[in-house]
Amino acid sequence: MDAREEYTYYANEAFPIPSTRKSFFQNISKDAKPSAGYHLLCLLARERIIRQIWTTNFDHLPAKAAASYNITPIEIGLDSTHRTERIAAEGELVLNALHGDYRYDLLKNTEAELQAQDEVLRRKLTEDISGSHLIVVGFSGNDQSIMDALMEAYSQSAASRLYWCGYGAQPNAAVAALLEAARKANREAYYIATNGFDDLMMRLGKFCLSGENYTEAEPHFKRVDSLNNEFTPFQLKINRIDAVIKSNLLPLTIPLELFQFQCEIARQKGAWSKIRELTSERNVVAAPLKGKVMALGTLDDISSIFSGNIQGVITRVPIDQEELKIEEGAIKHIITAALTIAICNKLNFSSDGRNKIWDNKPIQTKSLGGIEYKIYQAIFLNIVKDDESLFLLVKPTISIIRSDGELIEKEVRKSISKEVLDRMYNGQFNTAFEQWRTLIFAECNAITLEFPNNSGSRFNFTLQATPLFAKVQKSSGQESLPDNQKYYKFSAKQFDEPALLFSSQDGINESQIFTHFVD
Repeated sequence: MDAREEYTYYANEAFPIPSTRKSFFQNISKDAKPSAGYHLLCLLARERIIRQIWTTNFDHLPAKAAASYNITPIEIGLDSTHRTERIAAEGELVLNALHGDYRYDLLKNTEAELQAQDEVLRRKLTEDISGSHLIVVGFSGNDQSIMDALMEAYSQSAASRLYWCGYGAQPNAAVAALLEAARKANREAYYIATNGFDDLMMRLGKFCLSGENYTEAEPHFKRVDSLNNEFTPFQLKINRIDAVIKSNLLPLTIPLELFQFQCEIARQKGAWSKIRELTSERNVVAAPLKGKVMALGTLDDISSIFSGNIQGVITRVPIDQEELKIEEGAIKHIITAALTIAICNKLNFSSDGRNKIWDNKPIQTKSLGGIEYKIYQAIFLNIVKDDESLFLLVKPTISIIRSDGELIEKEVRKSISKEVLDRMYNGQFNTAFEQWRTLIFAECNAITLEFPNNSGSRFNFTLQATPLFAKVQKSSGQESLPDNQKYYKFSAKQFDEPALLFSSQDGINESQIFTHFVD
């Protein structure tokens, strides 16, 4: 489950004959109709905001939708790579099929086929994204051939940006590695948690389209909105409490405002790196957002750090807490980093100035290859937002530092982390969490931290000491636990899974019935 080769394995096992596999995909996609997102995609293309599409899908929905908007699709597959040299004219949209297209060429969807991805298309992809911004949506990153092409492109310095749009708060390991490589090459690369293709196209359309194109897009906006708002009402009634789940989330309130100013640096290539360098080891955290710099700190410090680069005046603006749902967003970075520094200063510990704090006393020293590594108890911090409230996630972990101060190789860090953290089961995790909670709060029920400390900035964080709990009712439970309502943020029911009946190896006799539980 969730293995990188899961899709290719089952595609090959189910349809080992290429022609049969081709027929299967042809049948499931022949009657497909473009959703609202494809119509909005074509309107964005008509306004020259989107110039070309690279797809791993086997359908031809973009081409179907393009016909409704007087857009000529230029389709490029494995049998038509000569078209890659063609320059698209106005009114044309280039559609590149990386897995092939069942109408023109052999489908590529098994591991061997994917690894042999056509070199011409791969080179074209690498060249194109070096000079154009790329938005990735609906792609898991499980195609190593394409990921290699992206890694090659984004490991080189260029001005174009990468926006990886996916489901869930965090990218998977392959995507995270790509984003990290891009940032090391001073590229701007972001992971954005989204609600799918149609929703993303709606948001881009509302922001980018104008005039007649916007008017034409409005019915499609409504279609997407209606789908997003189709919720089935239900009530989860808890009659008794059979179990309690303890979380590592602490209730949090954050400053209402932060500073904003126009700055040329925010519009330059490598803006994140330059701003991080300017604010390093200073009582200011800042990030670029929409051509401006957003910051927390004192007015004097910000003016001094960005002296000569500030255009106009520095103003206080309200914080949009919805921005905190964007994992790689500027606002979340600023708030998380400021809170990390504030907690670190209170404890007089060490931190990375972003989202990690560690004790100053090593718990273990390890030698590998003649190099000494010191291991410290640490916590990773992340801000979590639901529809109503903010919480600070406090995750016990470790920090590893070479005694000579040099950077640690990735594989060494991974090996030591695995060795230590694999032994951190629920009990050990809870013990570590409680130790950190005691350090942060002592005997207080809540603490208020100012950033910078004792500066009079009024940028205050308030953190509650009591973590959130969930009350659980089991199908087979009998005795009820006390209902301490103020501690319970969540409710859950645990249902017995249906019993499974297995036969004997000869298929004649019934074997034992096994039952296990699912939450």
